[in-house]
Amino acid sequence: MRLKIAAVLVILGLLAMGAGVGQRTIWAPEETVTTSVAGDFEDAPLTVLDPALNDANGEVQLTVKGEGELMLAVGRADDVEAWVGDAAHLTILEQDGQKLTAERSDGATDVPDPRGSDMWQTVETGEGEITYTWADPAPGEWSLLLATDGTEPAPTNVSLTVPNAEGTPWAIPLIVTGALLTVLGLAMLFRPRKGKRTAEPVPGSRAARRLNESRRSRARSGAVRRTMHAGTAGVLGLALVGSAGGAALAANASEEPAAASGNASARQGADGGYPVLLEGQLEQVMESVAGTVKDADAGKDAKELQTRVAGPALELRKTTYEIQSKNSDYEAPMPISAGPIMAEVITSSYDWPRTVVAVTQSKASDVPQAMVLVQDKPRENYKLRSVVAMLPGTTFPQASDEPEEVTTLQPGVSGSLAASPKSALEGLADVLTEKDSKFAPQLAKNTFVEQITAFQKEQLKANKNADIKFSHKVVDENTRALRTSDGGALVFGYLSNSMISTPSENGGTVKLDEDYAALAGGDSSSKSVSITFGESVMLYIPPEDSDAKVQVIGAAQDLVDAKLKK
Repeated sequence: MRLKIAAVLVILGLLAMGAGVGQRTIWAPEETVTTSVAGDFEDAPLTVLDPALNDANGEVQLTVKGEGELMLAVGRADDVEAWVGDAAHLTILEQDGQKLTAERSDGATDVPDPRGSDMWQTVETGEGEITYTWADPAPGEWSLLLATDGTEPAPTNVSLTVPNAEGTPWAIPLIVTGALLTVLGLAMLFRPRKGKRTAEPVPGSRAARRLNESRRSRARSGAVRRTMHAGTAGVLGLALVGSAGGAALAANASEEPAAASGNASARQGADGGYPVLLEGQLEQVMESVAGTVKDADAGKDAKELQTRVAGPALELRKTTYEIQSKNSDYEAPMPISAGPIMAEVITSSYDWPRTVVAVTQSKASDVPQAMVLVQDKPRENYKLRSVVAMLPGTTFPQASDEPEEVTTLQPGVSGSLAASPKSALEGLADVLTEKDSKFAPQLAKNTFVEQITAFQKEQLKANKNADIKFSHKVVDENTRALRTSDGGALVFGYLSNSMISTPSENGGTVKLDEDYAALAGGDSSSKSVSITFGESVMLYIPPEDSDAKVQVIGAAQDLVDAKLKK
C-alpha cells in the first residue's frame, strides 16, 4: 500500500510540475494585446484619448494613422479638456475592458492649430502615422490630444497595444507543489521496510526478558521516528500553505500599483495640487518669449511683441521703440534672458488667468531679473507682463517644495498675510507720494523708494519757477500674487507715476528735454506738461504673525508718455 501511495504522489508531482512549466512555455498567452477603435464616426477636428487608457501595468504603445501631417500632444487631463472647450471632438475610451470605442461631442468644427500651445508637455508629429509610447511625464492625470491643423478631420484610426493582463498566475504554485509532492513520494518509496516477526519465547525465560528489553528499546526508537515524520509532514504542510499564500500576495501586489495610480490621477479641482507647467515647459516658454523680444528689439517692431508680450511690458517697450525712432541714442530696454532659470514660482491653481514667475540673469546685466508670465485663457500662450531687476541686498523668496501650496492669491484678500497685496501696493504708492505716509513704518528701507523720492526732491529744487506735483497710483489689473513657502506672498504690481509741471507765473514756460519732447511732439508749453512713468515692482509680504516688514525686492521704471497742454 505504501508503495502505491508513493507512486501516486510522484506521478501527481511530475504532472503538476509539467503543467506549471507548460503554462510558462507552450501554453503561455501572448505578452501583449492590441485593440483598435471600431465603428464609423462623423469627422471632428480633435480626438481625445481618455486617461483611463493608460492604466495598464506597463507601457502602452499607441499607433495613430491618418492623412497628411498628424499631431499628438500630451497634456494634463484638465488642460486638454479646457483647450478642447466647446469644439467638436471624439473621445476614445475603453468599453467593457475589451475593445475601444469613441463618443462624439458636437461643437465648433474649426479650431486653432493646437501644435503651438504652451499647454502640452510633449508634441509628436508624423506624416500619415505616429507611433508613441504613452508614459505619464509626472504625477497626475494626463490625456492625449490628436489633431491635424484644427480645421481638417482629426485621425480616428487608433490602436493600443498593452501588456496582457491574463498572465500565468498558477505556474509557480504548480511547479512548487509538484516538486514537494515528488520529494514526498520518493521519500516514502525508499523508506526501509520493517523486519519479519519471530515466535514468541516462553514467558519468564531469559530469552523472554531479552525480548522485552529489545521491544522497549525499539518502542523508544519508533517514537523518535514518529516524531520526526510528524515534523516533516508539518514542514511540508507549511511549505504548501506558503506557496499558496505567496501566490495570493503576488496577486495583491500586482493590484496595488493600479489602485495607487488611480488615486494619484484623480481629477483635481481649482487648486490642482500639481504645477501648471513642468520645468521643461517653462524653459520652452522662456525661450519663445526671449526670442520674440530679441527679434522685436532688433527691428524696433512693437507688433512683433504681441504674440508673447502684453500689459506693462508691452507698453514700456512700445514707448522705448517710439523714442528710439526719433533719438537713436536713447537707452535700449532691458534685454530678456531665457536662462538658465535661477528660480521659479509656478502656481498650482488651475483657474485662469494663470501666473508663473521666472528669475534669470542677462549677460548684459549685473543683477538678476524676475519676470511675470501670465496665461489669460486656455487657448492663449503665456505672455510676459512684467520685468523687474532685483534690488541690491535683496533675496528672492523661496517657493514651497509642496506644489499644492503654491497658489494664486486674490489681490484684495489679506488672509494670513500682514497686508493684502492690494493694500501693500497702495501703501507703497502712498509712501512715494506723501512725505508722512502712514504705511511708511510697515515698509522696509529699500533703494527703489530712496531713488524715486530723491529724484522728486531734485526736480522740485531745480525747477523753482514751476509748480510740480507727483502722483503714484496702482493699476489694479496688473497685480499678481503667489504664496511663498513661509506663508507669505510674492506680489507683482504696476504703478503709474505722473509728474505734472505748471509755470508758477503767467507768461512762463515749461521746457522738456530731448527724450520727453520726442513723445510730447514739442519741447515747451506755457500751460503745463505731463510726464508719466511706469513703475513695475516686486514685493514680499510676510505672514501676519511675523515681525518682518513689507519689502520691495525688485523694481523697474520706464518712461511711458509725455504730453503738452496747449
